[in-house]
Amino acid sequence: MRWLCFLLLIVSCMPELAGDLSKQETSPTIFSVEPNSFHVDAVKDLSFDLKFSGQKISQKELRRRIFLLKQPSQEKLDESDLDQALKIKIRKIAFGRWEIRTKRLLESGMTYGLYFKDKNTEQIELIHSFLVRDKPAELIREGAHLDLVESGRTAFTFNFDQPIYLRDDDVVKIVSLDEPESKIEIESLTVARDGHSLEVKLTRIRTSPLLPDKRFAFVFSDGLKNQSGLSTVIDPVEFLVIAPQKAMREVEPLRLKTSHDAVEFNWALSQPHVSYVLLRAEEARPSGKSDTWSLKQVSFPVVGHDDMSFHHDRLFVAGLLSNRLYRFVLANIDDKGRVISATGSFKTRKHETLRISEVMIKPKKTRSAKEYGGEYIEIVNVGNEAVELDGLRLSVEDQESLSLSVCKLVSSSAKLKRNSHALIVGQGFLEDHYELARGTVLLRLPQKSLCGGLSNGKKKIIRLERGEGHLVDRFGGYKWQTVAGQSVQRVDLLGLDEDYNYCYGALDVGPTPGRVNGPCES
Repeated sequence: MRWLCFLLLIVSCMPELAGDLSKQETSPTIFSVEPNSFHVDAVKDLSFDLKFSGQKISQKELRRRIFLLKQPSQEKLDESDLDQALKIKIRKIAFGRWEIRTKRLLESGMTYGLYFKDKNTEQIELIHSFLVRDKPAELIREGAHLDLVESGRTAFTFNFDQPIYLRDDDVVKIVSLDEPESKIEIESLTVARDGHSLEVKLTRIRTSPLLPDKRFAFVFSDGLKNQSGLSTVIDPVEFLVIAPQKAMREVEPLRLKTSHDAVEFNWALSQPHVSYVLLRAEEARPSGKSDTWSLKQVSFPVVGHDDMSFHHDRLFVAGLLSNRLYRFVLANIDDKGRVISATGSFKTRKHETLRISEVMIKPKKTRSAKEYGGEYIEIVNVGNEAVELDGLRLSVEDQESLSLSVCKLVSSSAKLKRNSHALIVGQGFLEDHYELARGTVLLRLPQKSLCGGLSNGKKKIIRLERGEGHLVDRFGGYKWQTVAGQSVQRVDLLGLDEDYNYCYGALDVGPTPGRVNGPCES
């Protein structure tokens, strides 16, 4: 019973407690505002860091409670003083950060004050004052950024964010950081008509005064001023002089090889570069619209050469549609920003049914035997009709030296039946090296070795072609490091020439020349 009375007493007191809580005053808003000064060219977009505690203020409410006045002489204002307030716009740009825009340009050398009208007390108090002052000119960009400068250069351009003028002719000099005692003469200083740039020309006596592999710096004095007479302070601009670079030019013309589902680009330039290729199917889709351009790949030089006399590129794009017209754009950009581009078109071939299905790179052999006695490239007809074998040729390209061997197959009137296999071999191939099935088709090359040999140590690209530019199929040199007697097999005969579509054959089963491929090595 006593507990019940106690609970009733608490309930009867709750309204009174709630009333007391509602009467508590909200703590006043306290602002912390930065910065304390602004440059003249920034006064139409003033960004303040407003940090405040106490009552929360929405953007809409802040617009009615913040005021900007000239020459703030009082800490507090009356309502009548707000008639002198400047028109401003307030926008929240981040948490606790506000942008204040003025409709008229503020005066240089004038102090302005921000006043805030408290919601509870209705008092208008000064929360921040700032000085508007001139901004010195700043160097925003040099002509070539001056990290590296070629030794033949004698003219330099410096750009500024506002007009400048020269108080005298000694506002800039160039010094050698490696040989401080050496003197480099400046022939002329020219300010552009709009005042935003300064051109410096060096005196050239027979040869350029800037020697390769030396460090130099432009040093500016306080004689460079803006239109208000404010001196410009510029840190020394240092740079390294290098020997002139050769012009980027084409060394080997662009060559294309196309199959029914892929294209291979080959070209070479004189300078290191990065290349971009855009492709688009030109024929209309059922909707009547052409395909959009797509960036297929970014290519880098295939190999680096010791003499760096040329830089060869190869780009292989698979997964294209057969018998389709494609447009391409090829852009090459070197480290100087120079561009060599090419545009053109190609048409993929009609659907080919011959596939490279197995490659024996390193056959088992005795010490005295030759590898070409067991090397072979197996092809298979995956189509529904027999395929003519006449006119085929094989090309084998070393991926390191880029040496290329092209070998025509001995003329043959034979046709390869559907789902049948054939072996491309050299004249030195020994048929008894493997247990070949009776009737296995052998396509021999006129050379003793398999088009120069496959050489287990160096990756090679193998192409099956029908004349120049007509690519039937391709083996990109994947899974090249085999052990003796282990072949490389294509997993999906209809799949693309990509690394994931090849595997090493299982050693316990061995190679399968002229037959369906066996299992992959686990």
